[in-house]
Amino acid sequence: MMHELMQKNRTIRRFDQSKPVTGGDLNEILSVARLSASAANLQRIRYMTLSGESAQAVFPFVSMGGYLPSDKRPDRTVSPTAYIVILVPNKEPDVNLSIDVGIAAEVITLAAAEKGIGACMIRNFRAEAFLPTDTGIQLYPCLVIALGFPSEEARVVNVSEDASIKYYKDEQGVNCVPKRSLAELIIEERA
Repeated sequence: MMHELMQKNRTIRRFDQSKPVTGGDLNEILSVARLSASAANLQRIRYMTLSGESAQAVFPFVSMGGYLPSDKRPDRTVSPTAYIVILVPNKEPDVNLSIDVGIAAEVITLAAAEKGIGACMIRNFRAEAFLPTDTGIQLYPCLVIALGFPSEEARVVNVSEDASIKYYKDEQGVNCVPKRSLAELIIEERA
């Protein structure tokens, strides 16, 4: 079951505008993410959710698809219908906090995939669009996760002979995500 979910959990950059992600969907996803492991159980991560008009307003402040030619990148007609922003207390997170963010992000995208919602983790964003207001504590956006029901297909493919790991769109418009073989990843086995 986990293998199938991981296959399904591919980055999506084009979303169906007729099926918006709701606040209820976001809360269900975050109810799973809050159970994530946290170094020393400090639970320093906080979240901001954006949907509806708020999600549409921040689209110009994110960049998705850096490996794709500019004419293949998403525009407003296929923009995310929601976002979850992972907020942290330090502008430059320490190693443990960075690991916590990675774990939470993977849980968020897996929980979304389980609901049929596509996701795209984004580090290329303008922070000022995602700063929280009136929290009483200083928090900084560390990672933005775009969400929506997919209007494109994505699948895992083997890394090509030229060893390129860059994702690409094939002739049918499918987003292909090259992954290295297990044999290439395991450098030593001890029994």
